[in-house]
Amino acid sequence: MWISTAIIITIFIAIVTLLMLDKANRILLSISGALLCFFTLTFIEKEDYSLFVGFIFGTPADGFVNTHSLILIFGISIIVQICHKAGLFSYISLRLILGTANRPNMLLFILCTITVLISAVINNILTVMIIIPLTITVTRILNIDPEPFIITQAVLVNIGGTFFAISSIPNILITGASGIGFNEFFVNVGFISILCYLLTVGLFYIIYRKSMKIPTENINILKELSPSIMITNKSLLMKSSLILGIVFILFISIPSTMLSPDVIALSGAMILLIISWEDVDRIISEIDMGLLLYLMGIFVIAGSIEYTNILQNLGGLLGRLSGDNILIAILAILWISGILSATIDNIPITKVLIPAISSITIGYPENYRKLAYYSLAIGANWGDNFTPMGDNILVMNIASKNKRPIRIKEFWRIGFITTFYQLCMITIFYGFLLNWIFGIVALVVFLLGCTALILIKFNPHILKKYKIRQEKKKLKI
Repeated sequence: MWISTAIIITIFIAIVTLLMLDKANRILLSISGALLCFFTLTFIEKEDYSLFVGFIFGTPADGFVNTHSLILIFGISIIVQICHKAGLFSYISLRLILGTANRPNMLLFILCTITVLISAVINNILTVMIIIPLTITVTRILNIDPEPFIITQAVLVNIGGTFFAISSIPNILITGASGIGFNEFFVNVGFISILCYLLTVGLFYIIYRKSMKIPTENINILKELSPSIMITNKSLLMKSSLILGIVFILFISIPSTMLSPDVIALSGAMILLIISWEDVDRIISEIDMGLLLYLMGIFVIAGSIEYTNILQNLGGLLGRLSGDNILIAILAILWISGILSATIDNIPITKVLIPAISSITIGYPENYRKLAYYSLAIGANWGDNFTPMGDNILVMNIASKNKRPIRIKEFWRIGFITTFYQLCMITIFYGFLLNWIFGIVALVVFLLGCTALILIKFNPHILKKYKIRQEKKKLKI
């Protein structure tokens, strides 16, 4: 087994490195990595083909979660594609623009608020597929860079995923295993998420304050326009809006145990195709099938990693390292789940760490045990933003398909900074809650670090050198 484990870890590290450096096509990397994992487990571990079918589509044990994800993406893609053709997103975009006038900060706040509210009631994939095309349309009309808005929304989608116990699959798994109620989860995790959302938007204001300027002439021209001119087909707009609204309501009102979201999305898509009389071949051809292939490859790689029992061993190691210190245990769960979620799907991570928490918190009061579960919910959801992998790859694909590609290095930079910032805030909060001395020390270190970064960033000598380097780069080009 150790040979297979070493090979699979090497494959995983190589793919993450190449993705980080943006040196190869994401789909090619994903499929190649999946094939290498297939050959490794087939010829060394003598596994049969059914194992990999389970990796791609899921198994009865996990409720075929991967199949649900693939069908969900396919179904909602059809609905979004038809809504876009009808001019729905353009119409809403112009309404938003005229409402915020020439205040890009207000526009950012509105788009971010819409993002977290939607992601709090439906899953992240659906949120991204609805909100990113809308944002791209807004920025295209204003003729401004969409990158600050898209990256901000991509980060905040995962914060919205911790508002409620039903906001994400990790939350559902955690509350089901721990006995934590809906209201209890919201009070202890949802309120923290709301506060972190506001602080994160403030951080983005600081980071992007100079790059979100809207040309005055663009605003003056737009004020003379009517949102109705964005509607290309009124009949199609009414039909697509109706189906999209019904699908939204069904997502919120019908429990997934009764009717899964992917079935709702696919049913809505089929009904819309029938009543809209759209060219089915053309609509399907415009769907990003490359994304589905990429996800299938990632499913195989993640399943192979889980097969090697690396995550299970990590859970046991976590218990041994924390010893009898509940603060160390809770913070270790927070950071380890966050770091692992950056590159591995957060569902298997959550599954592995739930039993680890049960063993770590034996003998501790009930409130401490629940704190450990809360930290897992936050780490598993928010850690996804450390890298542009995971759900964020969908953001990158949608932006690229709409001819507004996001720089991977910029996503790495901003995603890492904001996620580190968010987890540091939670660390300080838990520090004050469990050990006020640790909380004070953590707060002082955090403030000193922020002050140092601000001084470095806004130091006139450093800024001057940076401008000189930028000018030299332009001259070389």
